[in-house]
Amino acid sequence: MSKPQGTVHQLLKAEKEAAEMIEAAKRKRAQRIREARTEAEAEVQGLRAKYQKNFERLKQESEASGDQGSTAMAAEAEKELAQIKNNFRNNSEKMTKEIVQLVSQPSL
Repeated sequence: MSKPQGTVHQLLKAEKEAAEMIEAAKRKRAQRIREARTEAEAEVQGLRAKYQKNFERLKQESEASGDQGSTAMAAEAEKELAQIKNNFRNNSEKMTKEIVQLVSQPSL
């Protein structure tokens, strides 16, 4: 093999290796995104169960106390709703930053 052909062969080999490394990094990044999504869904399910349980408790308390409890329940519901919105806002920013970081900086 002459020198120019050997150099071309080396370049093709290096290009193939680089393509394989890039593909492996893409697969790894996709896997990390799936894991982050799964973790976020689990966290959301946990929060949903917690708030549903709290809602059921408040509902039972309001039914037991009649009209007086409905105003207290409304106030408590507003407070809970504000907290849920705040948690969502905080967690969505955190998850967005994490996903952007994972997507933009794949480790090879």
